[in-house]
Amino acid sequence: MRFEGSFSDGRSAAAAPVDVELAADGLRIHFRDGRPPLTWHYARLRAADGLKPGHEAPLRQEGDPARLFVSEAGFVSLLLARAPHLKPRRWPIALAIVAVLAVAVALPVWLLGRADVSPARMIADRLPERMLNSIGDSLITGMTKGRLCADPRGEAALRALVKRLADDDAAIKR
Repeated sequence: MRFEGSFSDGRSAAAAPVDVELAADGLRIHFRDGRPPLTWHYARLRAADGLKPGHEAPLRQEGDPARLFVSEAGFVSLLLARAPHLKPRRWPIALAIVAVLAVAVALPVWLLGRADVSPARMIADRLPERMLNSIGDSLITGMTKGRLCADPRGEAALRALVKRLADDDAAIKR
């Protein structure tokens, strides 16, 4: 059985009228102008969005810029029986939806992870400096019970420890 169609070589806008035959090994394309027929093997056929019965069949062969168009009724149904890989796929749509949802969930989680959302830091940033100093002094008094080390070696060790902690904190924030 032959179907009418048009063939474009992919290099020019001109399309040649053809008759397309569903042969055992592939589509046999017969040119009406006398050129020798072409055979496009079923396994190498590609369609842009998947073929649907009752619609035009825009086809191409893998690795070939040429295009074949067949709009005759019944062609797509018979072709899909021989080349089921041309049927429309629903998975690409489902995968796109899953990808969008994954980004919609991952992006806010990532942004929150990068932001400093520590409740203690948020409260401390809003307290006046005098209040922070008062809280710090009260904390030191409570922890030391009024006993302070005023030995120069102890103070030097504390200054070195504070400097090291400050340097580590600065390195982490970079």
